[in-house]
Amino acid sequence: MVTIIILGGGFGGLAAANKLLKTGHNVILISDTDHFLYTPLLHEVAAGEVLTEHISVYVRDFLKGDNFRFIRAKVSKVDAMNQEVYYNKSKIQFDILLIATGSRVNYYGIKGADKYTYNMKIKDEVAKLKRNIKESLEKTTATDDEEELEKLLTFVIAGAGPTGIEYSGDLAEYLKKQESKYPAMKKKKQRIFVLNAAKDILPIMHDKSRNWVKKRLEKKGITLMNESPITEVGEDYVVIAGKDKIFSNTIVWSAGVTPNELPTEPKLQDERGYFQIDTYLRVKGKENIFAIGDASFLPNVPPLAQSARDEGLFVADNIIRAIEKKELKEFKFNNKGILISIGKYYGIAELRVFGNIVYLQGIIPRVLKRAVYLMGLPTLKAKLYLLHDWVNSIF
Repeated sequence: MVTIIILGGGFGGLAAANKLLKTGHNVILISDTDHFLYTPLLHEVAAGEVLTEHISVYVRDFLKGDNFRFIRAKVSKVDAMNQEVYYNKSKIQFDILLIATGSRVNYYGIKGADKYTYNMKIKDEVAKLKRNIKESLEKTTATDDEEELEKLLTFVIAGAGPTGIEYSGDLAEYLKKQESKYPAMKKKKQRIFVLNAAKDILPIMHDKSRNWVKKRLEKKGITLMNESPITEVGEDYVVIAGKDKIFSNTIVWSAGVTPNELPTEPKLQDERGYFQIDTYLRVKGKENIFAIGDASFLPNVPPLAQSARDEGLFVADNIIRAIEKKELKEFKFNNKGILISIGKYYGIAELRVFGNIVYLQGIIPRVLKRAVYLMGLPTLKAKLYLLHDWVNSIF
């Protein structure tokens, strides 16, 4: 019986584990958290639409079997030569290793960014962000200083990818609902800035969709600033391109990710930290080590949950083929489309139907996206909790 070790409990790792469990081989999942977090919904958590515990599912609740073992630990080293994984003060032998360790926030070395911003990838940070916004609104009742009010009611979002764009729409709706509770919001209008270092937003989408998004952001009073790289972040300000400064009490970071660190002997990552893989999702030069998701790099494969899940299902088949000494298959990413929400009742969709792109805007893409997210949660209990949150937020 073969021992397959999977590092990481995200979309890719869990998809692969679930499929490999059915083979009867020993499957060991090692992760530093004991739960699966549905990270694409964290922007709704930040906006108060969804509770964090309702998009978080314990691994042991849906991965089970006599041939399954879950180890909650942080991996300290992978010895590729001797086929060993080190964690805590222990080590374990593998026949086949799947690296699905995901990514962490990338601050690009910008001064103060890691210290003074709230990132949209960690649930504890999102909880702090929610509290900060509520506290900022409460502080508006205790000051008449114009500059202080402006700072409290100015919100900066760094990054114009899916997370930054979606959160800006959610935030605009949330603040709109608070206007009747805080008199200062009628006197001093809140401002939301989305700062983008690139020339345009949403690089994964086409111009038609981008233009729809821009018009929707403008309609919600959101200021989009392209080609506006942040060069410094302070406790209550951001500096743009080394000169312009925006003062804000709430600065959100959604400007990119970088692979999580994983020491290996010999070193298997490139200078950016990615595991270089071939089209079989196998680490180059290693017959029995595979890598997927944000830990690896393949051209023309976007860093999305959809990609990681597809790679996880595909690599499970290739691992089975490798065990059975069969020829491996090449991975080809099938982009089913992109769904972007801008607020509770509006969305943009690019769907691939029979090889053609179908564009949609309005309530239908929003409903479709929520249906996709609902299906993506691994247990019925989690699905029901999430559905409850959505219904509750409507009323």
